[in-house]
Amino acid sequence: MSTLKNVLDQLRENQPKGKYGIAFEKLMVNFYRTDPVMKSQFDQVVRWEDWRYNGGKTDSGIDLVARRIEDGKWAAIQCKFFKPSTWIGKGHLDSFFEASGRSFETEHGREHFAQRTIISTSDLWSSTAEEALANQLIPTNRIGMAEIAESPINWDVAFPGSEIQINLSRRETFSPRPHQQEAIDKAIEGFATHDRGKLIMACGTGKTFTSLRLAEQVAENNGGRARVLFLVPSISLLSQTLKEWTAQAQEQDHLRSMAVCSDSKVSKKAEDIATYDLQVPVSTEGADIAARFAEGKRAKGLHVVFSTYQSLPAVHDAQRQGLDDFDLVICDEAHRTTGVTLAGEEASNFTKIHDAGYIRAAKRLYMTATPRLFDDAVKGKAADHSAELASMDDEAIYGPEFYRLGFGEAVEKGLLTDYKVLVMTVDESVAADAMARSGGEPINLTLASAMIGAWNGLAKRSGSLQGRKGGFDEGAEPMRRTVAFARDIKTSTQIAESFPGLIENYRRLLEEKSALNDVSLHNVDLHVEAKHVDGGMNAMERNTKLSWLESPIDDQDTRILTNARCLSEGVDVPALDSVIFFNPRNSMVDVVQSVGRVMRKSEGKTDGYIILPVAVPPNVSPAQALNDNTRFKVVWQILNALRAHDDRFNAQVNSIALNEGNVQELPIEVGHVDGTDPSDPAADSPASDEATADATDADPKQAIDAAEKSPAPYQDNGELTQQIALFSLEQWQEAMYTKLVDKVGSRTYWEDWADDVATIAENQVTRIKALVAGADASLRREFEAFVEGLRGNLNDAISDDDAISMLSQHLITAPVFNALFEGYDFVEHNPVARVMQRMVAALQGANLESETESLEKFYDDVRNRASQVTSASGKQQVIKELYERFFRKAFRKQSEALGIVYTRVEIVDFILRAADDVSKKHFGRGLTDEGTCILDPFAGTSTFMVRLLQSGLIEPEDLPRKYAKELYATEIMLLAYYVSAANIETTFNALQTEAALRREEPAPDYVPFANIALADTFQIHEDGDIPDLNVFSANNDTIERQKAAPINVVIGNPPYSAGQTSANDLNANLKYPSLDERIARTYAEKSTATNKNSLYDSYLRAFRWATDRIGDQGVVAFVSNGGWLDGNTGDGVRLSMAEDFTDLYVFTF
Repeated sequence: MSTLKNVLDQLRENQPKGKYGIAFEKLMVNFYRTDPVMKSQFDQVVRWEDWRYNGGKTDSGIDLVARRIEDGKWAAIQCKFFKPSTWIGKGHLDSFFEASGRSFETEHGREHFAQRTIISTSDLWSSTAEEALANQLIPTNRIGMAEIAESPINWDVAFPGSEIQINLSRRETFSPRPHQQEAIDKAIEGFATHDRGKLIMACGTGKTFTSLRLAEQVAENNGGRARVLFLVPSISLLSQTLKEWTAQAQEQDHLRSMAVCSDSKVSKKAEDIATYDLQVPVSTEGADIAARFAEGKRAKGLHVVFSTYQSLPAVHDAQRQGLDDFDLVICDEAHRTTGVTLAGEEASNFTKIHDAGYIRAAKRLYMTATPRLFDDAVKGKAADHSAELASMDDEAIYGPEFYRLGFGEAVEKGLLTDYKVLVMTVDESVAADAMARSGGEPINLTLASAMIGAWNGLAKRSGSLQGRKGGFDEGAEPMRRTVAFARDIKTSTQIAESFPGLIENYRRLLEEKSALNDVSLHNVDLHVEAKHVDGGMNAMERNTKLSWLESPIDDQDTRILTNARCLSEGVDVPALDSVIFFNPRNSMVDVVQSVGRVMRKSEGKTDGYIILPVAVPPNVSPAQALNDNTRFKVVWQILNALRAHDDRFNAQVNSIALNEGNVQELPIEVGHVDGTDPSDPAADSPASDEATADATDADPKQAIDAAEKSPAPYQDNGELTQQIALFSLEQWQEAMYTKLVDKVGSRTYWEDWADDVATIAENQVTRIKALVAGADASLRREFEAFVEGLRGNLNDAISDDDAISMLSQHLITAPVFNALFEGYDFVEHNPVARVMQRMVAALQGANLESETESLEKFYDDVRNRASQVTSASGKQQVIKELYERFFRKAFRKQSEALGIVYTRVEIVDFILRAADDVSKKHFGRGLTDEGTCILDPFAGTSTFMVRLLQSGLIEPEDLPRKYAKELYATEIMLLAYYVSAANIETTFNALQTEAALRREEPAPDYVPFANIALADTFQIHEDGDIPDLNVFSANNDTIERQKAAPINVVIGNPPYSAGQTSANDLNANLKYPSLDERIARTYAEKSTATNKNSLYDSYLRAFRWATDRIGDQGVVAFVSNGGWLDGNTGDGVRLSMAEDFTDLYVFTF
């Protein structure tokens, strides 16, 4: 059967050069008429010269035109039949864009093209040409030869005479295999009694095809039609799924589909394809999605929305605008929908799919090969923190397991080949010799050693054990096709560039050794071809690299496609012989997905290999080498991932102790490549070149003891090289459970550091106290002025210890804020932070920073996380986690003393909208109107202010005025004040930048929020309160400006502190004589209770204060403790409120 490549080669050979383009156009017309994806979109496809609306004009850039089925509009198509080596520049596209931008006359009047497509035989596109494809008013996409080659088409092309004869046909669709039919039947059975459930199927067993036949069955049971939402984590996976469903649909004419996804390819670091590389139109607008499915919604067949999880809000919006409920939602790679939603935070787009109110659907199916579960410790921690945890063993979220086909069962059924892990340790002296031959490679010794180890594994070289137990067969064929994962793109590129040359030098060394020593030459003539691929490449180039990997190969060649992570989850790669991990992976799922890659069956393959090359120093015993956690991290991680996801391996590992150390069933082989000198007598020992041994039947403890008791420096005589397999598994298994938690991954929750930070803060406080106590007169005076300034801004109860604690908070957190707001020096611009920093500068001589050295890993985590977060909402999430999970532990006493609480966003939004509504109703003006001054006197992290800015309650044109003159906030805790200021500023400035972009104007300058004060709300209104005019003068100005403002709306969640419960708490509440006197003359005087102490609790003080603050007219909108509503002590509060307010709105839960 011919392939597309054969056809194109024949076209070039059999057509005159001048007719190349015409023949290719004719071929593409037939492709459009035959390919399932194209045929589902277009009902007419003709060359430009045959189009009845061409106006008699010759081809000036448009080669083909096609009419869309859904709306009858026309698409313009350009066919570029270039050599694969030709670079496509923007100049090649200009005439097409110009011609397709013109209108044309039809019997319906003047029309415009609704879509553009560029078909190219070259994958080499300049950056300007690619940029021209994006964000076009007329949606534009491109199609490369790799995509066309994947089409389920029989390419029947002949060249009788000088003409091309084309007879393309569609391949037959598949029928479900027994295991797939069983999965379908079990799912239908499960849906009879459940609205959601799980389908667990090993990689390579046909989940996508199974889900199609299941959806068709749902449609049949539903009167012949079904609305389906299919969710995937990436655009590339969306493309693959859409093409497979379209190609395999039993009734193609009854499949209507559309893609919903936003373009994530915003930088060279992006690992996904661009939306213009999809073969179907893309939408992100809810109204458009709803409108397109409204037409013909009663038609028979499947109506499918293919969407990324990231674009789920667009689908939600479509349902708000009339899109009917889905009959079935299919969540592919469903392990991505697990995770934690912290209390009060919005769920991610990946977890929102669980919410039946967010996406309305009759049934939900969760598909994955790698279910993600959380253990009891994590679940307990989530419960302790009121966090919502989505774990795939939670049937309330995911439903029951309808069907499971694990790796082991799939192997037993002959659906997959089995896998083996090949650990290749390599003496670094070997690579040093090979690198010396070339004058040095652009790689380090460790990586070069790993590459040599990988090559020995690919060549299936077992030295003296070749053909014996523990080695590869005598005639073992080398591995042909491999995907290699490197640490990053740079390393991946270096591997691809250096691999062939390094191995050629190493091969020559082996050939020279063979003349002097018994060195195995098994498969020594195996040559390496290597290429690199990354997410910065366009989809066409990436697909070409995958096609290269799959294409026929010479007998003595092996092909390696290196990457960092773009070939991890969900990417369809050809059947592989092996996968190499040069570095540990950040995701266990990536590891298991890679195992699935090598388990796919192909002709002649008996096993797929996971190759783990590890460089070891020369003259180091295996026992010593295995203690090197860094070098063997990749080994422990991969084995642990396999244990977590392969029931067989899990059972085998757990049976080692019961089997008295017999580990012969484990799918692990260990090889070693040493650097024995050919002149060394030991070179004649067995396996002096390389040895590969199964983990077999000797006593691991004896091997360890023998290695550790050797009195002389370790010399590898081959015997211990083989013994490494005898003890290594036991040691690796032990190492996994003792070191994985500390050594693997960098995804650390803030609370993991909180206990350490609390200790560091205590140490800093001790150091500062000692420094102040022994300070010279000048430093002592500066510190005393600093404390007086704090008292003037907060209250007279501020002690030296309080001031020192605040300095410690500043020292610890200032670097975090600078990391989060890179490019904007938060400490320099915030008035309170500037004063704190001046005091810190005076203490620099004591080297206080040394106490924060252990926080460097924490700061690194912050920087790493911050570097990935570009949106204001994302930064706010980081800030919120920082505050809630870090501050509450590190500074627990302060948090408890002030009754710090956190408010759910839903409640915040309700309070804001209620305040706006009540203000309009009673005073004729809303929160957006000029003159409405709003204050949050207990800001916390300013959730109320942030949500107010984001809510739309303030009109865009009013935002600058409100921000500058009519919004005020006060916070008493230093860190909370920092977080609050940052939250408000980032939200406002992000909104202003977005508005400027919509107006196509430059982004405005960053504007700090000038109306937030570090202050004690109650104290600054006390009679006789003395302001601070010297130290925190700028903050004092903010306080005075706020006090002078005509506040008429007070919002917030007052603190709930009820006083000191123990003499040892050091948390006695503060006294406010003026405010407490007002309570005595109102709430207490009207109360019939005997004990009235609770009337002075913080939240009741807040009601009294806010009532007086708004004067004769205004709104108080608080979230409150409900004790005053029906308690005996609260009768005075109720009576006073009835007198103080004309209208009361109380919602109690």
